[in-house]
Amino acid sequence: MAERNSRINDNNYYVINGWMINRLRLKGVSLSTYAIIYGFSQDGENEFTGSLQYLCDFCGGVSKPTIIKALKELTEKGYIIRREELINNILFARYRINSDIIRDILNGSKEILPAVKNFNGGSKETLTDGGKDSLMGSKETLTNNKGYNKDSDNEKENKIYSIVEIIEYLNAKAGTRYRPSSKATYQHIHARLAEGFTVDDCKAVIDKKCAEWIGTDFAQYLRPVTLFGGKFEAYLNAPVKTRKTYGQTGIEVTVPENDDLKGIL
Repeated sequence: MAERNSRINDNNYYVINGWMINRLRLKGVSLSTYAIIYGFSQDGENEFTGSLQYLCDFCGGVSKPTIIKALKELTEKGYIIRREELINNILFARYRINSDIIRDILNGSKEILPAVKNFNGGSKETLTDGGKDSLMGSKETLTNNKGYNKDSDNEKENKIYSIVEIIEYLNAKAGTRYRPSSKATYQHIHARLAEGFTVDDCKAVIDKKCAEWIGTDFAQYLRPVTLFGGKFEAYLNAPVKTRKTYGQTGIEVTVPENDDLKGIL
């Protein structure tokens, strides 16, 4: 029987550590993809530069759309960072782990994977030829969350998951694509949680402002810096305002106070 043409050498391997499952709550293809990228970039200097097909083979022969979905999930959660590089007018994607997210979750412990020697087995999976397997997409990268809190290990972990939940809720309600790992987003929501506000409080503000601003010129302010900034408590306690029809727009818009939008226009 002919052997399947795989890009994986017999001595290639990757390691899955318990915190990837217990702390990051990864599973399936996303877990394997993360562990592979971790193996390449855990030293803080190198990146994963391999192809989609390499990941497909190493994850048990899954399809390329499945790998693309896993990479997108890991990037949006802030677990990996994407960098793009232009070589001979062809755009290539490089991935590395977000060590600051790991540091927050592990609370600065040394609970990390041992160095994986010869991880790639000498493979030339760098895609300098501009093949179809190049990893292409958004230029947006993720900033880190270093130094934003001094909570206990469990509190840090819970707040990170809370921030992810809040941003996913905002994106679903407002049709936006904010990332929980961006610096401004993390700072504003973390500050509100540190003040004792809850995930439900944040969702309530999102609901109120979406009801007031969607379909108006003020929909552009349905963003973390506005919703979770200095006026958050005022937004939370404000009554739900009913729209009234009038004029060509068909609705009456509640205009934010000047100081609500000060410095962010």
